[in-house]
Amino acid sequence: MNNQNFFNSISDFYDSMINFNSALHRRIDFFSKFNPKGKALDLGCGTGLDSIALAKLGLNVTASDQSSGMIQKAESNARIHGVDISFIASPIEKIFLNSKDKFDFIISMGNTLANIDEYQLRLFLKNLSTFMNAGGTAVFQILNFEMLPSSGIYTIHKYEDELQIIDRFYEIESEKVWFCIESRSKKSGQSNKYKTQIYPHIKSVWEKLIDDKKFSIKFYGNINLEEFNSKESKDLFVILKAIAD
Repeated sequence: MNNQNFFNSISDFYDSMINFNSALHRRIDFFSKFNPKGKALDLGCGTGLDSIALAKLGLNVTASDQSSGMIQKAESNARIHGVDISFIASPIEKIFLNSKDKFDFIISMGNTLANIDEYQLRLFLKNLSTFMNAGGTAVFQILNFEMLPSSGIYTIHKYEDELQIIDRFYEIESEKVWFCIESRSKKSGQSNKYKTQIYPHIKSVWEKLIDDKKFSIKFYGNINLEEFNSKESKDLFVILKAIAD
């Protein structure tokens, strides 16, 4: 299943799977650490979790996603939470073609950038400075892929309520990594599996692709911004600061 169809397919139950309302408070607390102001861009916004958190912090938010199903859910969530957000249907690597604005705070959370390959990531990072204001900050979070086994199954999370069970996991095979979600109805017993390829961009890939003449770079290992350890950290946070010309 291609990436766009994958996220269209899971958009109906995505909010339950991530425990949207509980996660929203954590996101607000996390973004507050950066004291963000001005215009923000959420890349791969999904159902709007991070966009809404930024809007509640007073930022003027633009959110993009290539999945029409996710954007429809995000628009609904924005209305429910009483915030105004501008939405753009766009792949991440082409956002510089689809938005002419410049931003002070750019984010991509939830392993979103692992959905594009290294060429697409290179293209995105090459153009990143063209839509960031001087002194702007970018916050990217993906999994620490150095923690994955060389093959087999890597469990991410299991969600369960009175109606369903949703398992998230990776399948690693033949040097490829697949993101899988399996949902099972408790009432009917029916099971559905959704699967799409992702790309394990480890720290050395980011170091190779980021232009250190345009950005200062810091790496962290979790949402508390603790030091990154390739053998122990669950996540890889990449924090970029645009350097003024």
